[in-house]
Amino acid sequence: MSNRIFSIIQWAALAIFCAIVAFPCTGQTSFKMNKKNGHYYITARINGNKESRILLASNIKGLIISEESFNKFFGESQFDVIDNETQRLGNVKVIKTLSGSVSIGDLEYNGMIMVVDKYDCVVVPVQSLQNNADADANLVSLDFKKKTLDFIKSCDVDTVKMHYFDITGYVPAPAFETTLVINDGAGNDGDMTAKFIFDLANGSPLFLFSRNNETVKFIKNNKLKRLPASDKSGNEKGQGIYAGFCQFGDRTIRDASVGIIGKIDIPGISGCAGPSMFNKVVIDKAGSRLYYE
Repeated sequence: MSNRIFSIIQWAALAIFCAIVAFPCTGQTSFKMNKKNGHYYITARINGNKESRILLASNIKGLIISEESFNKFFGESQFDVIDNETQRLGNVKVIKTLSGSVSIGDLEYNGMIMVVDKYDCVVVPVQSLQNNADADANLVSLDFKKKTLDFIKSCDVDTVKMHYFDITGYVPAPAFETTLVINDGAGNDGDMTAKFIFDLANGSPLFLFSRNNETVKFIKNNKLKRLPASDKSGNEKGQGIYAGFCQFGDRTIRDASVGIIGKIDIPGISGCAGPSMFNKVVIDKAGSRLYYE
């Protein structure tokens, strides 16, 4: 009797195994993020090829890929040529600019593709990814505590727990208006209502753009103390403000370094907030909202 029961269990287990093999779960719309030097990466199949390392960004105009990886993953005939002129993009050289669709896991990117001379990973603007497997689950959810990237439905947003900014446009990062309050720990404080962007590749909680007139007035009029800013190796990298207290919208952080940068000039934008300003961000392109907690 016991042998017969064991045999039934074996057959049941085999049937379940066969069902799993016959109908595998192949969907890849949720990803574990890896953090390195303040940046977030995922691994995913690109156009069905083996898994590759992908840097998540928000403040780039299109997907960036090295010439070597491009030749490995794609055939050039599948894309429209925008420009064959060589140009500089930061420290890399753009060899050609194309337009078309690229699959990343079971997501799809459709837009500009910049092929560069060298880069150690693929870079993708996360707000441009689409979940074609479920058109309703197209909100980009970035959980920086759990280190996960998911695509969710609007009904899955915890509106009780999360606050939101109204997105006013993309430059190319999502832009929004909010109020910033800073106390520099030296008896000086100030506030300003201005436009900022969410920069996913920014390793600091907040950067202020010193080429923006409103930002310059904010720092000068409130006599906020500017200090030398250094990287982890102790190399001086510019200036910053030690914020004993910093309120950004409904988010408050303490003992934070607020960077000041003069290299970035985006018309009408006073600064950028990075992932370390938040625990979680949800980008709702259709609803023009950036939820955060």
